[in-house]
This record gives sequence, C-alpha cells and structure tokens, in this order.
Amino acid sequence: MVDMTSSAAGVDLIGSIIRYYDHTHFDYSSLWAHRSDPAFHYGYYDEQCRHHRRAVANANATLANFAAVKQGDIVLDAGCGRGGSCFWLAEKLGARPVGVNLVTSQLVYARKEADRRGLSGRTEFRRADYTKTPFEASSFDVVWALESLCHSPRKVDFYSEACRLLRPGGRLVIAEYMVTEIDMLPADQKLVADWLSGWSIPSLDTETQHKENADSMGFERIEVHDWTNRMRRSSLRLYCLARICHWLSFILNKAGLRSDVAHGNLLSARYQYEALQKRLWQYKILVAQKPGGTGRVL
Repeated sequence: MVDMTSSAAGVDLIGSIIRYYDHTHFDYSSLWAHRSDPAFHYGYYDEQCRHHRRAVANANATLANFAAVKQGDIVLDAGCGRGGSCFWLAEKLGARPVGVNLVTSQLVYARKEADRRGLSGRTEFRRADYTKTPFEASSFDVVWALESLCHSPRKVDFYSEACRLLRPGGRLVIAEYMVTEIDMLPADQKLVADWLSGWSIPSLDTETQHKENADSMGFERIEVHDWTNRMRRSSLRLYCLARICHWLSFILNKAGLRSDVAHGNLLSARYQYEALQKRLWQYKILVAQKPGGTGRVL
C-alpha cells in the first residue's frame, strides 16, 4: 500500500483500500479465515495439503522456505493484514516478524491476537506505508510480501524500500498476481479490470516488470517460480463461494443492508477465477537477494 497523500488520487486510493478491508472483514472472517490462521491469502495445495486450512498455512511455509527464514531472523511483513503470517513465523520458526499495514482495524485485531497467543514480545505491528517505512536502513534479514504488493500502483517503490531495509545478503520474497504478457482482447481487459476494481487493486505488473524492478534496485539472484497450479484449487474455492452467495449478497445490497464494496468483492471473487481460467494472469513467487553478506543463502 502506497502513501500518495500529496495528491487527491493518492488519498482516494488509500481510502479505497482501507474501505475495502473494513467492508469485507465479515466475508473473509466467516468464509475464508480461521481463528487459528487469520489470513486472507490463497492456499497452496499439494499431496500433503488437501484441505483449505492446511493449504493456507502451507503458503506461509512455502514462502519461508524460499526465503530461508530461520530462528531469530527479523522479518518485515509488508502489508501484514491481520497478522497471520507474523504469527506463523514467530510460532513455527522462532523468527521476529514486524508487520506493517495502513488498515487500522486490522492492526488492532493483530495486536489483540498477539496478546491472546502470548506473542506480544515476539511480534510488532506498525501503521506504516511499506514503500516509505520509518525503519532504519539495513534493519531486516527478510522482506516478505504475501499478496500485498498488488495494492501499490508503483511496484518499483516497494523494491526500492525493500533493498534499503535489508541487510547485506538479506532476502526478498513476494507472492503476487502477475498479468500474462499477451495482447488481451477488449473483453479480457474488461474482465481483469472488473476483478481488480472490486478488490481495490490499481494495477498488476508482468513477471518481466517485477524482475526488472528488482534488478534496477540492485537485487541479485532473482528467481521467479510459477505456483499457479498450486493455488488454482484455492481460486476455484473462492469462485464457488461467490457463486453460492451471489443472490443473497445482491438482495442485501439492493436493500441497503450490504455495501457496494462488499458486493463488489464478491463479484471479483468470480472474476479472478474466470480470468485465471483464460490465462490472463498467473500466481508467482519472486525471490531475490541483496548483494553482500557472507555467501549464498538462496
């Protein structure tokens, strides 16, 4: 999430992101997240993870493996949501995560949940823009962004800040929706635009653009891994839930009992899968390393 408060457009973007998460809290909490893992991200299915809750946790394990997170590592969770990944990193790996977010309601939840789990001394949650944080340079071993970079209209700003924050040899890991590098028909462009609008996403970059952004900021050992097939079942699950709940949401919206933002979120849950089936976007994990350190980590 990007701080563009110097312009009216920036204020509107930040406001739309905050409204989106505030208005969709009930849907995510009741249909997707669980108290044991209050995460909003897609799950990663494999031979060992065939159920939703385990697949969601597997997303954290996958990113942690790619970034070689170890005990004691200080990890910046950029766009931390309600703290699900931070809790996992602290509890499972003994890392020291710091979550940043612009949505106050999510930060309030994360802090309360940290207290409940006995993690207040091992996690930290700050209201901050992940492209312009208050932290000193070289403060983190890992910068982690799980389905959060999409909210930034200028992804390169995130890569710049990530490089500043990482120690020499520090690792970057992101999991993100990336548009495919094809010429889309007008109908396909509209489908993607409708999906992004309903989820308060200003734009998506291609894999090439992400790699160029990382390279331009000085990262090395840049790798991109296609995990579309691992999350496809999660995308389908979201689509099915949206189809089931569509008419109830429509009626409640028309009756003034459900906001346009919440109803738009439900519609976009359908569009994302339809666009995925048409191969208009893919789900990819990018890992990179800041130069320096004592040797190869990734």
